[in-house]
Amino acid sequence: MISLNLDLAHLDNALRELDDDFRALTAEAKRLASEFLEIGAEKKVILPLVITVTEDKRFCSTSIRWSLVEYTFSKGKRKALHKRLRKGRDTHKYSESTFDGIEDEFRSAALVYEEKLAVLRYALARNRAAASQIGVTKKGIARLMGVL
Repeated sequence: MISLNLDLAHLDNALRELDDDFRALTAEAKRLASEFLEIGAEKKVILPLVITVTEDKRFCSTSIRWSLVEYTFSKGKRKALHKRLRKGRDTHKYSESTFDGIEDEFRSAALVYEEKLAVLRYALARNRAAASQIGVTKKGIARLMGVL
């Protein structure tokens, strides 16, 4: 019985570590998105692309997407519309052709950032899969112990 209690404590620690890593990965994605925007600020141009990092705390998930920015003018005000670019299913990386039609200077920067973002997307997905598996294992052990 003692070893099962230790296993539950170990699983709790593992879940906390995974959650900490998840928050760090999400923070890195936000940092890269901000850094990408600085490219335009340095050159004093409006970038045609942005990186959107969206957190869904209900499901403990983060999505990292590219969007085209289109500007419209209405009643004398400029409004930015973000048109999400499609990545495709079952992949963590946007294809290079996604960035066709964008000026070469920004396209090359986007491709460099996409390499980094693809690694983050993969790491976030694996992190959540591991956390889910540990959660299921923890519930199974607790059920065997008669805790639930």
